[in-house]
Order: sequence, then C-alpha cells, then structure tokens
Amino acid sequence: MSFLAEHTGLRPDDAPGIAKLAESLGFNAVGKHPDVVKSFVFEEKVEEALVQPTFVIDYPASLCPLTKRKTNIRRLPSGSELFVYGMELANAYTELNDPDLQEELFSKQLDGLPEEESMAKMDHDFIRALRHGMPRPAGWASASTGW
Repeated sequence: MSFLAEHTGLRPDDAPGIAKLAESLGFNAVGKHPDVVKSFVFEEKVEEALVQPTFVIDYPASLCPLTKRKTNIRRLPSGSELFVYGMELANAYTELNDPDLQEELFSKQLDGLPEEESMAKMDHDFIRALRHGMPRPAGWASASTGW
C-alpha cells in the first residue's frame, strides 16, 4: 500500500478523488497537472506522518524534471527522498541527461502553474548545455522543500 493510500484512503491513480480532497483542503486544483495536485495532498496529509526515518520512492516523475526515469517504469523517477519527523532531509536521484526529455519535463512541471508558484523554472541555458555535450550532472539535494 502506498503512503498516499494509507493516509488518505485514495489510490495514487485516483486523480478525481485526489483533486476533490485537495479542493477540500483549500487548494484550487482546476487546470493544475494531476501530479501537482497529488503533491499538494501528499504534503498536507502524508509528510507529517513520516516520523520514523523513511525513504519515499516511486513518486510522480513529473515533479522532478531533473531526474532520470526508471528503465522499466518510465513514469517513475530513479530516486528517493528521506523523511524524518515529517521533514524531508535528503533527495537523492540519478540526473537526467536527455535534453529533449528534460525540456518536456520542465514544461510539464510548469503546466497549469504560474512560473513563480512552481518549484522549477524553465532553464533554456541548461537544456542548451545538455544538447552540446555538457558532462553528466550529479549530486545530492538536502534540506530541500519537496513532496
């Protein structure tokens, strides 16, 4: 069972149910990408319940546009987020290095959100650098806001 299902009673693929719950929590889900809505619900209903050290995996890939996808399930990212006492402490992932997919994912993450409200910004310089053979990016993100 997923953390989302455990703490909301909703399956992760129940976009209408998740949108309805988000609306009841004060989030305007109209025109937002379903994964953005799911992220809001996760932050509101699940994160604080992750008290013991917990690695969250298999979250929506569209929320992490810099992350490579799992080979066998393209909609899931190759990464994890560490939560302790309801707070994200680390975000580890394999960096995406496909410029076309990178551009598509930046666009998808921004879909339905004013740019100033999104976690990410379209970075045309980064995509251009990937196209021209930038060395593979890598690293850890820590103490970030995340889902």
